Amino acid sequence: MHRWAIANNIATNLIEVDPQTAPLVQELFHLYATQRYSLKQIAAISYEKGIGYRKSGRPFTPGSLEKILKNPLYYGHFRWDGHLYPGIHEPLISRELFDATQVAFHRHNKPRKQKHTFAYVGLVSCGYCGCAITAEQHVKESGRRHVYYRCTAFKGKCGQGYMREEALADKFADVVKAIHLDNGTLNWIVTALKASQKDELEFHRQAMDDLNRELGKIRSRMSQAYEDKLDGKIDEQIWSDLQTKSKTRQETLERQISAHLAADRNLSPTGHPDLELANRAYDLYLQQPHEERAKLLNFLLSNALLKDGNLCPTYRKPFDMLANGVSHQRRRPQGDLNPCCRRERPVS
Repeated sequence: MHRWAIANNIATNLIEVDPQTAPLVQELFHLYATQRYSLKQIAAISYEKGIGYRKSGRPFTPGSLEKILKNPLYYGHFRWDGHLYPGIHEPLISRELFDATQVAFHRHNKPRKQKHTFAYVGLVSCGYCGCAITAEQHVKESGRRHVYYRCTAFKGKCGQGYMREEALADKFADVVKAIHLDNGTLNWIVTALKASQKDELEFHRQAMDDLNRELGKIRSRMSQAYEDKLDGKIDEQIWSDLQTKSKTRQETLERQISAHLAADRNLSPTGHPDLELANRAYDLYLQQPHEERAKLLNFLLSNALLKDGNLCPTYRKPFDMLANGVSHQRRRPQGDLNPCCRRERPVS
């Protein structure tokens, strides 16, 4: 049975709620009940919050997540022999929330179509309570539309305030700018990479030359041995032993050559797409509408925390190294300014 946050206590034979994971699972029910998220999106959000398969740690598939969101155990009931019975365990969610979640499934597992979409929803979590940041639209008397982002407050009220979409976009602009490499820095890194790889490339290529020479000798010896067998100079048993030994060594050499060849290809400095993106990302961000900006941010970031008007981003690899590494050390050497966490740089 697929379930999270509730488990059987072997000692008492009772179903108990896990207080650590329960709020996270409650939030998943709330999110899907809004009909704004697909199962795939909910699975991604749950993985970011640490909910996945217990043994492998891998993210849930949409199918597995569907089984969780359709499990009546979470509102206090259980199925047995095709019938539904009330349990004696503590419900994790209300029956009303469970029913709202099932209504979302009746909409063909697709997010509800909205008149307006909110570009940055799904990119930001609350820095106070960890809940998702959602958005809402306000239309002024003048007819002007303003979008505000706020905490979903699924765990109760926290200290998070509202933020205008334009202000949040400016914060994200600083996040993108933090990984920017100017042309000089980009050329310096590429040159350094080529220099550092030169010796290793030479090692792999020399090793392949040596292995190919040995492989050629084995093939030559086997060709000569085969002629000796045909001429009656060696008997069948000697030929069979030579063939077995040579074949084993030949397979070993071919595997080693393949490994060196793969390493050679990986090291060859034919292009640096991540570095080139870091060189162009800030300009691209400024030129794009909110929806396109969000696509770029999804590529650069795994998450961002919003707290007191500051963004604390978590960059995907290798952009995390750019945000905290060599480009900043060369351009503005200074201490760690990050009050959020050691490896994430806040943007205020």
